[in-house]
Amino acid sequence: IRDRVYTMFYETYNDRGAYYYESESLWTAIREASLMPLSLLRVTIMGVGDVIAGVIAPTEAIAGPLGIATIISEVVDDPVFNVREKVFQLTFFAGYISVALAITNLLPLPGLDGNAIVLSLVELIRGKRLSLRAEKVIATIGFFLIISLVIFALFSDIMRIVGR
Repeated sequence: IRDRVYTMFYETYNDRGAYYYESESLWTAIREASLMPLSLLRVTIMGVGDVIAGVIAPTEAIAGPLGIATIISEVVDDPVFNVREKVFQLTFFAGYISVALAITNLLPLPGLDGNAIVLSLVELIRGKRLSLRAEKVIATIGFFLIISLVIFALFSDIMRIVGR
């Protein structure tokens, strides 16, 4: 994926595929900070498209807590970066995780806020609430989807670590 440069607002990217732009101007920094979530959303959508198209393996497209800890450890242990660069990378990564969690939370999966939005729209269109039974079925399906995703993320992390 590093060979394929996705650009929406930026011309460069770092080793982790995230775009950033350094500036001395406060207003430029504010503008770029407000555009960053849009860029990350676009990269996320394109990444999902690459997984569906078979360009990227699904196990390479997701990272769980173990993968995140590995990335943080790599940044901290990297002898090339000085302390200032390490702090920048870790701060950027924390922001990236926050935006990724916000995007993920808006997915229409049961148990996430995106599902509540979709159900509210369905109820608005129908003009009445879904039955309690339907809500329970949707919640149960969502629970199993989210648990499956967590297990898959852990499996992907382990496979990346073992494959090194």
